[in-house]
Amino acid sequence: MNAACRVVARRAYSTRSYIPPNLANGVKSAGPKAESGDLSGLVEFYKRIPKGAAEAAKPTNWIARYRAKYWEGENASFTPILHAMLLVGGLHYTLAYNFHLKNHKNVEHH
Repeated sequence: MNAACRVVARRAYSTRSYIPPNLANGVKSAGPKAESGDLSGLVEFYKRIPKGAAEAAKPTNWIARYRAKYWEGENASFTPILHAMLLVGGLHYTLAYNFHLKNHKNVEHH
């Protein structure tokens, strides 16, 4: 493959994303519509495109909802650190009780 073919191929693939698929098929089709220059299909295509900014996606799982509620934007707070401290403290007490404290309920060995 020579250099000229590579350049042509690269240009063909780099501009492909700019042409909507419905337009490429509709304008190139043979028939009276293509010969007369009727662009009603093109106009209808661009009328259906949404205008304005896209809506923000709503979080779907519990981690994303927690992050949106406590970490991001103007809702950022110290609360996640407190939640982490309570989680680690509760986990520590649970493990300490199961491995040590339940065996010494009546202070027999102290």
